[in-house]
Amino acid sequence: MEGIKEISQALLASWCEGLYRHQVRGTGDARTDGAFICPSCGMLHGRSMDAIYPFMTMYSITGDGKWLDASVSLFDWAECVVSNSDGSYDNDIDSHWRGITVFALTAMMDTLMHDGKVIPDGFRERIEKRALSAASYLASHDEYKRNNINYPISIALALYLAGTYFSDDALLRKSAEYKDLIYTAVTENNLLFGEGIPREKISERGCRSVDIGYNTEESLPAIVRLAAASKDDDLLELSIRLFKAHLSFALPDGGWDNSFGTRSFKWTYWGSRTSDGAAAALLYLSRYDSSFGLAALRNLSLMRDCTHDNLLYGGPDLYVAGESACIHHTFTHAKIPAFIINEGLFPDIDMQAEPVASYVRHFPEIDTYRIETKGFSATATGYDWKYMKGGHASGGTLTMLHGRNLGPMLVSGMAEYSIKEANNQQIPSWRVKHECLALRVEDGPFSSLYCLSSKIGQTGSMISVEGVLCDIDGNPSEAKYRFSYAFSDDDVLIECVRDSGKLIMPVISRESENVIIQGNRLSFERGFDIIMDKGSFSLPYGLKRIFNLVPGFQALRIDIADNALIRIVRRKSEQDCQVL
Repeated sequence: MEGIKEISQALLASWCEGLYRHQVRGTGDARTDGAFICPSCGMLHGRSMDAIYPFMTMYSITGDGKWLDASVSLFDWAECVVSNSDGSYDNDIDSHWRGITVFALTAMMDTLMHDGKVIPDGFRERIEKRALSAASYLASHDEYKRNNINYPISIALALYLAGTYFSDDALLRKSAEYKDLIYTAVTENNLLFGEGIPREKISERGCRSVDIGYNTEESLPAIVRLAAASKDDDLLELSIRLFKAHLSFALPDGGWDNSFGTRSFKWTYWGSRTSDGAAAALLYLSRYDSSFGLAALRNLSLMRDCTHDNLLYGGPDLYVAGESACIHHTFTHAKIPAFIINEGLFPDIDMQAEPVASYVRHFPEIDTYRIETKGFSATATGYDWKYMKGGHASGGTLTMLHGRNLGPMLVSGMAEYSIKEANNQQIPSWRVKHECLALRVEDGPFSSLYCLSSKIGQTGSMISVEGVLCDIDGNPSEAKYRFSYAFSDDDVLIECVRDSGKLIMPVISRESENVIIQGNRLSFERGFDIIMDKGSFSLPYGLKRIFNLVPGFQALRIDIADNALIRIVRRKSEQDCQVL
């Protein structure tokens, strides 16, 4: 595996080339020149001004004037189209949400602080004037203190950077007000909550609003940067505890398990659609704990694997499924390798991961179980904090099953895909059969995914679930269901008993993966078998794969008509099963 420096340099160069290729030039229209045409959404995303920072870093590294021109023209476009007289920026041409001003401000401050020596005087003065105006806007609008927690935390960082650069005590005082909110949003298990408003709301099951994607890619990195910049040892210690707890949801291949998060509608396997990324913060913290550095390396490597034609795709299988890349992923995440390079965050990474300890851990603030064995990593959830109708799966669903050296096997995306944030989610194309990826019992409009009152218990390494099939509004049917999941190092046993309906089990598998079916066994090329010890199965689409944009996987759909007992077995050798 390449080192951090090589991967960061390669990603920055690749992503900036992809952005440059999609940048509008030469029309003579100030409302289009400088913006990016999104190949997926067919629009000009308003937040693209963030990319002035990676563009200027490329100019600083290469001296190639095209990067300066790209940065200036992007800045000019934003000033013409999404900039407001009060110092704010609009989220998009057709969206007047202005909280994203904080991300434009941070991008401008990073440009000034890291690339200031190469910025022509006139352009530097324009950036400084615009940054101060954006900071003044944020400092005068306290309503952002009551928004999703990523906003007050990001504002605390941005105002600190601006206050320090401009020697403005008023901005620094306002930053301190926002920083104080961080300490009010930490659970007993050191998970950050508040991705859902009101932030103080507690669900009927006692759950808080937690989203792993936003936490790891936006809020926690801002806390780390703020602690480092302000030399706040208490905040640094908190950031270490927070990231350490969130590493419970880091997967061995660099993915983040956000299969239950409040805002999982924006989940991509490597992170979240419109945030920046975790790697720079993890690399900074690696001086205190080597596990952070390894997590960063894995995550950056996964993003490299999800990059095609110089754009970051929103999940491992979008490219092979024929979907286009939303350019939003690239212009936000390109800031991270730029920051890594500018800060020289190139620690030696200990490639020897810590030995896997088998355990079952319950997080009551999200009513979610994390299960680890030497062979598998899994998540089962009864999480009931509702951010939107049909959002994350619940009902005791096994929302994640990841096999070591096998990759994701069962992954729940949204229970029902819908557009919560226009312009921030993709529309699935005609090329794919877009379906829910979650393991579930389904009977017409009723599903186990919608049961928010299921009973979940643990006995050793087994999780047991009892629930009632409900519709998307939470209305119960009369049909009950039971699940049990038993885990060992070599296999997982899933039992499902229900009064009605069918068990649907989409198994993550690319169209190119060979699958052999013999009797009650399905053998997957990458090294595992699914064996039906009880229950008959069918493949409603044959070997054609379904797909879902959240979090971007293809899957082989398996339907089981009867009560089921299913073994998922790791193959130890070719003698253990049919050779593929």
